[in-house]
Amino acid sequence: MSKKYIVTALMAGLPLTAAAQGLSYNYVDVRYGDADNLDGIVGEISGQISDEFFLRGGVSLLSDSGVDADIFTGELGMRHAIDRDVDLLGTIGVQHVEVEAGNTSRDDTGLLATGGVRTMLTPEVELEGTLIYEDNDLIEDGLDARFGGLYHFTPRLALGANYRIDNELLTLGARYDFAVMR
Repeated sequence: MSKKYIVTALMAGLPLTAAAQGLSYNYVDVRYGDADNLDGIVGEISGQISDEFFLRGGVSLLSDSGVDADIFTGELGMRHAIDRDVDLLGTIGVQHVEVEAGNTSRDDTGLLATGGVRTMLTPEVELEGTLIYEDNDLIEDGLDARFGGLYHFTPRLALGANYRIDNELLTLGARYDFAVMR
């Protein structure tokens, strides 16, 4: 076999190798969100602080027709690798919500807890399912579920979508992995 064919075969495999990344907890995620007549920007940042633990923070700035809803979250998370491509995870944290409508403004801070599973189905496709518990006077208390996926174009860049069932929040956007740990 000539060197030309070997080099061509190796180069054809590069995109798959470049996207093969496993699961990372070091990212910035920015998305457009649309929920219950509100839309806006939804952002999240996560940083792994040890093999098992990570910190995660988020902000959602949603508005429509004179109503503004700003949601800020801070969480401590724990992950448990079932294998290289499947993690169980849980977080505990706080959620602060501010709602303004006209001259009226309300805010409340409450508990936020999540539990779920993340998996890499292929080197490029990641799926996540999460149960969410919220205890906040301005958001419907109780359980919710979020399902989503990402398509990893490179080890650092992915596009994705997720959907929260109870508040019908659909988000579409991009994730940048700032410290790929493999």
